[in-house]
Amino acid sequence: MSPAGATTYETAWTDVQIASGHELSGQKPQVKRIGKVIYYRGGIKPLSGDFTTAALVTVGEVPAEFAPSYWQRSQSVISAGGNVGKFATAQVDAAGKIIIRLSPGNEVASVELKNLSGYTVD
Repeated sequence: MSPAGATTYETAWTDVQIASGHELSGQKPQVKRIGKVIYYRGGIKPLSGDFTTAALVTVGEVPAEFAPSYWQRSQSVISAGGNVGKFATAQVDAAGKIIIRLSPGNEVASVELKNLSGYTVD
């Protein structure tokens, strides 16, 4: 348990590995575990151009100890200059890959991992 005397498992914020072809956008992408819930924060953007609605895009990977026990999906707020408030589906698979898909017409320059959480293996 961490910190000492805690009744639930809690970790510090830990960096997410950003996928090839992408880079930091604003706050560093990180994960944190409290009990059996994993929380995400931070921003990721393509090295060039915008995210499009064409396909699923792997934008990063969490360390193994933060990977969920099964594929998990959530809505994540997208914030990109004038595009604040658009949404994407953010998914984290059992291998720890963070995958996004934008809704049609929601092409944006960056993704903020807000309001995204999932459960651990144990």
